[in-house]
Amino acid sequence: MIFTRIKIYFLLLMIAATIIFLPKGFHRFFWSISEGKYIGSLQERYGRNSKVNYPLIEFETGKKPVRFLAPQYLRDFMTMNQKVTVLHSAINPENAFVLDYYGLWGVSFIYFGIFLLVLTPLTFGGSFFPKMFKVGFNSNRGVIIRSV
Repeated sequence: MIFTRIKIYFLLLMIAATIIFLPKGFHRFFWSISEGKYIGSLQERYGRNSKVNYPLIEFETGKKPVRFLAPQYLRDFMTMNQKVTVLHSAINPENAFVLDYYGLWGVSFIYFGIFLLVLTPLTFGGSFFPKMFKVGFNSNRGVIIRSV
């Protein structure tokens, strides 16, 4: 019985991994790669008191320069006119993103992690997770969490 559950579990994991990660692999191999640069930031307001600065990236496609907004987390790591690698669609160059590990794979790993958190207890039941945790502190190792 448990062997059948494990086979079904891994089959579902393989299907989920294929669905989640395969489109990103196609992006990497079938889209165009260009060199862009950070040219500034664009500030957007959310609500009355909240402002967000997004990095503005520009790259050339051969026809015209294309600009797009990169995720906010990149702004902290960029300096003016810094060169970045841009992955973009050849058909629609505005559909682009900065080619870094998180930009390419980050969201896929988040979806896969959520899938694992839901699939594991459904497959193996609630006994898979410990009922209680004991939290302690060790001056050499810091906080220690153990299942009881």
